[in-house]
Amino acid sequence: MTSVRPHFAIQHKWDRAFFLSFLAACWLGVITDFGPAVAARFSGHEDYPASVVLQIHAIIFPGWLVLFTLQVLPTGLRRPALHRALGLAGFAFIPAMAITAVWSEILSQRFYSVDDPRN
Repeated sequence: MTSVRPHFAIQHKWDRAFFLSFLAACWLGVITDFGPAVAARFSGHEDYPASVVLQIHAIIFPGWLVLFTLQVLPTGLRRPALHRALGLAGFAFIPAMAITAVWSEILSQRFYSVDDPRN
């Protein structure tokens, strides 16, 4: 008895719309969540001084978002090799983003902690 494998399309007609929507949601989330804090920092009204780790994270994460944006756009241009190359480059950002994000959050929580002697 032979089994027939169901056909799975490599691409779906809604793929591009999904990834563009996901990309827009990522940018919207970052801008709405971090925009006020970044604006306060640039205007000199930050809650606490930015550690080196936070500064590194503030460079790496938007860099990844720009790279992600550049990775999504070539798919509409039928440039899969460029899409894959940018994906591999973006993959290298993951450990740095994860480490600096957790470290930055720990430092931020220490500042806002009720047990912090500075409060």
